[in-house]
Amino acid sequence: MLPSGNDAAFTVCEYFSHILYLYKYRKIALKNQEKVRSFNYGKHHIRWFLHEMNQYGKELGLKDSHFDSPHGLMNRFNQSTVQDQAKLTHACMKIPLFRKVVGTHRCETWAFQSPDPDLNTHYKWTSTNKMLGSK
Repeated sequence: MLPSGNDAAFTVCEYFSHILYLYKYRKIALKNQEKVRSFNYGKHHIRWFLHEMNQYGKELGLKDSHFDSPHGLMNRFNQSTVQDQAKLTHACMKIPLFRKVVGTHRCETWAFQSPDPDLNTHYKWTSTNKMLGSK
């Protein structure tokens, strides 16, 4: 698995929250007189994203799980069971991109390439997941 990405989880949450607002929750927000501006991600945006996450979890058959943050870390209101995590993993493994990401042994990338070599940023990452074996 790739290194922790709770910042990425919030980025995904913000992106999809905006889409949810535009196509599903805008009327509700306006009816409740919530002041919502584009790209102003307040608690209501996160709430809508989490609502969708939990609804989708129910569709997957997660009976004892509730998510209260996009990243799932350090939140006393997040809860799940081993059985639900197994169901979630089973559903995720059906997604080719997910299988590729979790099966990655090593990743090397350039975050920024410039004509000036001193400005280039090169990242190398090697998985510590022993279940993947070694390559």
